[in-house]
Amino acid sequence: MVFNTEKVSKDVMLPWVKCALMEECISPPGAQDSGCNYFRKPLFKYTGCHKYDMSALNVILGIAFKFDEEPYTNREKLFGNLLDDQLRAENKTRPEYEIRWAMSRQINV
Repeated sequence: MVFNTEKVSKDVMLPWVKCALMEECISPPGAQDSGCNYFRKPLFKYTGCHKYDMSALNVILGIAFKFDEEPYTNREKLFGNLLDDQLRAENKTRPEYEIRWAMSRQINV
């Protein structure tokens, strides 16, 4: 969640927009957006893609908060399922009967 404070406007959004308007910032020499390999195993490894907008935002956030990521990150697990995350990391899937059971629990809630 982002709040529209003066700091966010001045130190994050403005530099991010300025970066997006300059090719050498949003697409620095040597960066590539081709060669993505989404089937790389295990799935959590780097796919080879460069997400220009997110890379720029991370650099800007680092500078704005003096490389202290605590003010703009959240360590709390908000989405997902620990078992599903663990299975994905091992390139496995949940057994079919567990998927049906989990879906029925979500619908009835």
